[in-house]
Formats: sequence, C-alpha cells, structure tokens
Amino acid sequence: MTIVLVESLDKLDKRKTVMNKETISSFDEIKENKDENFAFVMEATEDNVRSVTKHTDRVFLPSKSLMTFNSAVDCYVYFDLESYPFFQKFKKLMGQLQQLKGVLRFRRTMLEENQALVLSDLYVLSSIFGGLESVHIKQSKRQSGSFHMIMLVNFGKGIMSHIEYTVANEERIELELSGIKSIVEFNSDHMKPIQPESKTSLPLSYSVDDIIASARKVDDNMLKSLHAIRELIEGRVSV
Repeated sequence: MTIVLVESLDKLDKRKTVMNKETISSFDEIKENKDENFAFVMEATEDNVRSVTKHTDRVFLPSKSLMTFNSAVDCYVYFDLESYPFFQKFKKLMGQLQQLKGVLRFRRTMLEENQALVLSDLYVLSSIFGGLESVHIKQSKRQSGSFHMIMLVNFGKGIMSHIEYTVANEERIELELSGIKSIVEFNSDHMKPIQPESKTSLPLSYSVDDIIASARKVDDNMLKSLHAIRELIEGRVSV
C-alpha cells in the first residue's frame, strides 16, 4: 500500500493520475488495501507529517517536511520542481548533452515567501549541474512588504546561473539554458489553456504517478546535502 502526502491538494492533477486513489484527511481513515496500484492521498499538514512515524507502508512526503524530519523513518521524498512533467523532460535532455556548459536562468513566482521551496529547487538543480561552488544572494528587505530574491550561483560543472524568486498572485516558472550552439527554454505561461474552462492540465500541477516516479529515498546523504545548502544560503543573504 502506498500513502502520498501532498503539499497542496489543489496542485494534484486528478485527470492524469492513473493509479487508483482515495483522498483522506488523516491516517485514521486508512483502510487495508492490498492493491499495489493504489494510493491514499492527503494534505501534508503538520499532524499528518508527524503521524508518518506510526506507519510502515510506503510513504511519500513533500520536500518541505525534510528539514525537521527523523531520518530513521523509512520513507520517500518528492521535490516540487522535479515532479513536474516538463522538468523531467528537461532533466532527460540535460543527460543527453555531451557538455553541460553555459548559463542557466531560472525564475519562479510564488504565492508566498517559501524558503523551503527555494532550498528544494537548489537541491534539484545541483543534482543535475553539480555542487554549489559559490553563491551570491540579494534579497528585498522584509519591511518592504514584498519578497524578491536574486541568486548568482556557480555550479560545479561549468554552469553559471541566475536564479530569481518573486511573490505574486500566481505561480509561474521560467527556465532557460543557453549553451554552445543550443538554447533550451520553458515558460509555464505559454502552456496555459486559452479558455478558463479548458480541460487542459495546467503546467504547474502533477499527478500521483508523477510524484511516485520522481520521488527519492530519504537517506543521510540527502539530509546532509539539504542542510549544507541551507547553511550556505543563510550565510550569503544581503539586503
């Protein structure tokens, strides 16, 4: 049996979910089910995350839960960015390139300030482009009433990057890699359905199947890497 905790059920693409599933509000509602292609899905509230320690089934957590999570618990983690189908295509393309050299531009618009999401994105990007060799960060003052962060990051495989975060009233991701004789780019705005009633799936959503396919087993190396990135970021912020 599989249990999936989703950061926000609103982001779950039910039309693209192939697995049989049942949405519940807590672990108390779980019923025995021996179907290997079945998942219980629930919101990743603090209570639900804490309840993970009481269960031995396969559990999938959002990455935001990891910074305070007990590494002794046997579970999987999925990263928001890595769960999107468009990013999986981008990741596959990066693996096919003979040389990963160039300039990466990554922009994300968020509904609210989310440091855990920033950390998760950096972890995913570093898994593709190499460790963070140097980081320079400029961030808006909290008293300004808005959130804007710009990072200049040098990854270990010859990739320089400009990474930008802004809080606005909608979510958006722009991604571009400019290399020698090649440009790879994505803009989630270009994939929005023309009509609001359209049944076309929005790009910034994922299915239960996407979560399970992209999830990683939690281990000490992952936790150490996340903590190292957090310490590096916290030590480089200027306003």
